[in-house]
Amino acid sequence: MPPLTSGLINNNCRAAGQLFPQPRIASAEGTVLLDRLSGHGWRLMVDGRTGLNAPDLNDGEIKTVILGGSGLSDTDHIAARWFDEHGWQIAIVRPDHYVYCGLEDIHSASLRWKELLQVIHSGVTAGSS
Repeated sequence: MPPLTSGLINNNCRAAGQLFPQPRIASAEGTVLLDRLSGHGWRLMVDGRTGLNAPDLNDGEIKTVILGGSGLSDTDHIAARWFDEHGWQIAIVRPDHYVYCGLEDIHSASLRWKELLQVIHSGVTAGSS
């Protein structure tokens, strides 16, 4: 699928508008697709291999999902390769699975999420400021 080039994506973030990968995750139920465990809605996808603590964005509007490390086990390492390919530690993913913004620094996630909430609640185009 082609990436999005406009709409609710942060054009100031490299590779925003791409689909987030759909890895297979080892679970107590067997191997399942990520969406089955992470659900839908806004998600903060974190590369768990960094060993860094994910920022606490627990405001009820976004779910934090840690992939790799001490988090969910990506059986084919698809998410790990994706994070490596882009040089990101974290990605804010839209309910339709497109990336709003990928971030090299896990500590900037809180700021980007606050900016996104302002965009969502104001109707201003993302990445325009």
